[in-house]
Amino acid sequence: MGLLSGFWKQSRDMVDVAAISARHKAKFFALPRLVGYTDEWKNRHQNDFDARVLAIMQAPDRRLALRAEIADWALRYADYQVLSMTDEIKRESFYADCTEISTELPNHLPALLEFHDALREFWWRLKDSPLREGASLEEAVFHFATTNSLLAVFFANGFNLLRGVCEAPHPVGRDWYRPLILSSMIWAEDDYRSKIGLPSLLSDTSTAFYHLSFAELVRRGERNPLFVWQDTTRLRHPYYPTA
Repeated sequence: MGLLSGFWKQSRDMVDVAAISARHKAKFFALPRLVGYTDEWKNRHQNDFDARVLAIMQAPDRRLALRAEIADWALRYADYQVLSMTDEIKRESFYADCTEISTELPNHLPALLEFHDALREFWWRLKDSPLREGASLEEAVFHFATTNSLLAVFFANGFNLLRGVCEAPHPVGRDWYRPLILSSMIWAEDDYRSKIGLPSLLSDTSTAFYHLSFAELVRRGERNPLFVWQDTTRLRHPYYPTA
């Protein structure tokens, strides 16, 4: 009976995951900003997402496998988003009032290229290609970073939606997902600023490493990463500045 119960639960979980994933993909790939991309490009990334979801569902510990994906994609999103931040994007975001995130870094893309392997390789492949179509380094790299930030948040948000299937319900109250995204961005912003000699936006630069540690708390499976982060650092998280 126990084996049958486990089988039926796993079957129900797979049905739930398939439904959640289908809705998420349909909504994201219908975005107007992606209208110019080919079906082949969209299918490639949808298939990648599906393969990762399947790996999570087949993992010995689904919760840890899911948490690793969420943490990794949050950091990847932050890495690209701070390099393609605009006034409009920040104004419409949940971190609009966060003073530790700026719109300055896109103005320094040639310098920042030296510290980003993927962007540097992209420009190396594109600069002498007819596909460049006269685009400047700044234009081409900004577009590449924007696309990759969109893809990364698609993956991060999609995996976050699966938490309801792969782990116990979160305690009532403050959730940790948006604080994770915000901490990842604060870390990425400060790291790039330090590399090209821009002044830090943090009142205490040591807090950058505290923000980086948030992703590790998520990855190692802490039940409530936000509580552990605040309890360990004794800091108020900027997503909940009055808490």
